[in-house]
Amino acid sequence: MTTEEVLRLIKVSFVNAYKAVLDKATEMEEDIDQFDSTLCLVIYDGENVWFGQSGDSGMVVRLTNGMYYPITEQQRDDDGNVFPLCSGPDYWVFGKVEGSVSSVMLMTDGVWDQICHPLLRKENVKVNTSLIAPFMERTETEQEEIEGVQKACEGFLEHFPRDQ
Repeated sequence: MTTEEVLRLIKVSFVNAYKAVLDKATEMEEDIDQFDSTLCLVIYDGENVWFGQSGDSGMVVRLTNGMYYPITEQQRDDDGNVFPLCSGPDYWVFGKVEGSVSSVMLMTDGVWDQICHPLLRKENVKVNTSLIAPFMERTETEQEEIEGVQKACEGFLEHFPRDQ
């Protein structure tokens, strides 16, 4: 697929998710504001990353040259209010990462705030590499090794402070 076709697929996915949320709110006879959610979507072919994002979650890539980059920004107003999926298409962001990607990580706002801490905003490297490297610098290829990594990640997240 061309980049335009991949991005169109992601955009259609966002529209379908948006409609599904609206339909669910109608079905449950609830105000749409009760269904605020973020949405991150990535298509990764082993080298290229295309993405869509809405809300305050985020994504970081590691390029094959070893550099880490946040590819999204949290969508919040000056008061910290989030622009969720149901804010509509004007707030959705889509793109393709320039460069060869070795790994990509999608994360909730709480994890994002630790990985891309506000104190790093003015730094050349905007990612806390010591926190993210164990997740993104993987070389396992055997199923048993991969399952071990999964268990380690689950253990890390189980003990991650809930207020973050």
